[in-house]
Amino acid sequence: MLTGLCPIKGINVPLLSEALQEKLIASEVRYRRLFESAKDGILILDAETGVIKDVNPYLIEYLGYSHEQLIEKKIWEIGLFKDIAANQEKFYELQNKQYVRYENLPLETATGKKINVEFVSNLYFVNKKKVIQCNIRDITERKEVEKALQESEERYHAIFDSSLDAILLTSPDGRILDVNASACEMFERTIEDIKLIGRDGILDKWNPNLSVAIEKRNRTGKLDGVQLTFVRKSGQKFPAEVTSSIFYDKDGNSRTSMIIRDVTDRNLIEGIRKKSDSYTKALLDAIPDLMFRLDRQGVYLDYKAAKDDLAYVKESIIGKKNSDIMSPEFSALIDEKIRLALQTGEMVVFGYDLDIPVKGKCEFEARMVCCGNDEVVVIVRDVTERKRAEEVIRQKNCELQKVNAEKDKFFSIVAHDLRGPFNGFLGFTQILAEELPSLTKGEIRDIANDLKSSASNLYRLLENLLEWSLMQRGFIDFVPQSISLKSKIMECLQPIMELAQKKGIVLEVNVSEGLAVLADANMLASAIRNLTSNALKFTPKGGLVRVMALPFSDCMVQISISDDGIGMSRQIVDNLFHLDKQTNRLGTDGEPSTGLGLFLVKDFIEKNGGTLNVESEEGHGSAFRFTLPNL
Repeated sequence: MLTGLCPIKGINVPLLSEALQEKLIASEVRYRRLFESAKDGILILDAETGVIKDVNPYLIEYLGYSHEQLIEKKIWEIGLFKDIAANQEKFYELQNKQYVRYENLPLETATGKKINVEFVSNLYFVNKKKVIQCNIRDITERKEVEKALQESEERYHAIFDSSLDAILLTSPDGRILDVNASACEMFERTIEDIKLIGRDGILDKWNPNLSVAIEKRNRTGKLDGVQLTFVRKSGQKFPAEVTSSIFYDKDGNSRTSMIIRDVTDRNLIEGIRKKSDSYTKALLDAIPDLMFRLDRQGVYLDYKAAKDDLAYVKESIIGKKNSDIMSPEFSALIDEKIRLALQTGEMVVFGYDLDIPVKGKCEFEARMVCCGNDEVVVIVRDVTERKRAEEVIRQKNCELQKVNAEKDKFFSIVAHDLRGPFNGFLGFTQILAEELPSLTKGEIRDIANDLKSSASNLYRLLENLLEWSLMQRGFIDFVPQSISLKSKIMECLQPIMELAQKKGIVLEVNVSEGLAVLADANMLASAIRNLTSNALKFTPKGGLVRVMALPFSDCMVQISISDDGIGMSRQIVDNLFHLDKQTNRLGTDGEPSTGLGLFLVKDFIEKNGGTLNVESEEGHGSAFRFTLPNL
């Protein structure tokens, strides 16, 4: 049975049998699923024109271009692929060869991110028309891994060549494959000489520890800090500490690393140190800090601490293993520090918290040092009080910074924003003093109105300064009471109705009768006056300011004051409540603004148990919404 044209995207076929058409549709579905789910970027080009015919979702998301920015555009119109299109030889390859691959092609995403990709293209026909399919794979991570590998090799050689310890790389049969300069100096031989004589030529094979050490290394794969005897070219024997481990090279061959440290001087010093133990103990007894001596396995060998300073107070801790008497987390920490101290031979400084039965939670600072090859000494200081004092100082510093910021804001307002109204006063009074006889009644009336406007602005500024100062010093009484919201809002709006009428702004109030809140009356009035004055200030003539109040939840009422004025940018909104940010600007009629009123509003609203939210878009007005508890 023949049917109409097969409805497959991009394919126009003649009439087919129904079974063949279903197979064709299934094939196209499989192709689209693969195309859309592929984790490589796929780009389909018209081979003749270079026009992009299709692009898969992965490439759109990865490159940051929209589907519309890519589709039906010529490849050289896309900034991403300009380098390809500019190179005529490469584009010729894309047009004419069956298969083209670029190993490391630099591209740049829509966000400017530099990436390296593997670019593979195949040429095939669709409806007798040449089509180029480009597969794009990000190899940035692979390049980073290659770079990291190279850096790792460089670091290895830097350590190998500059190490003060002798380093040998050997094979299991004792052949020496590589040595560093310190090994040549230690054994008084050249690299070639050391390789020639092998491991047996530098070790004292009669040392009874040698066979045990080799057996342990072969069994466990490593050897940590074992002391063996070595032989110099002169025949002199000397003790050295050996750290060894088995590893495999890139070809899978077993290899051994040996780090050899000459401990002749250290052993001499150790003998001297033992003679001074009695003096050292007397000195340590005089130190008020806690002290512990542990072996490599974390067993307490000795300690100096009162029972009140220990987390484990049942009995003496000598002979106890740390992991048997302390929490797993704490014992794991101590075991790790012991390994680090013994391995590096350097002081290890760390801190920790412990719950002490008599004192509660305490903070400690510990300093761990090696004591021989298998022991460490830990000096522990209780720094709980110091930490508390530091926290108090930090908090005081934060408070001081806040006070300084508020002081700077206050002085800025006093120095800058009070000057404007007073300059207006001085200007108008100078005109009246010098030109009064020549002024008409209308001009005198205009000057009087301007003086009144300046006085009103100055009064509001001084009122906000006073309230803000009192609020910061805690001198404003907080007296919450039941308030009928509609009557209170109308009372607060009455003094600023004149400003709305003067600017021709509609002041719309929509508050349900009987709606009441629990708040301080003066703080609520200040919040409503400030927010409404701001809305009028930043709304042009003929605009609309709307005051609304509605139940917000079972226990809260939301009051919103919105306008269709000039609005605010995202940056201004984000900085509104930061004292150290400048957000003040002139109103639509040049009205001054300090931004201080908003700080008052926020403080007052939060004092009454509510929250303040701001929504604004530049050129589309602002909305300030705050909540208060209802009754």
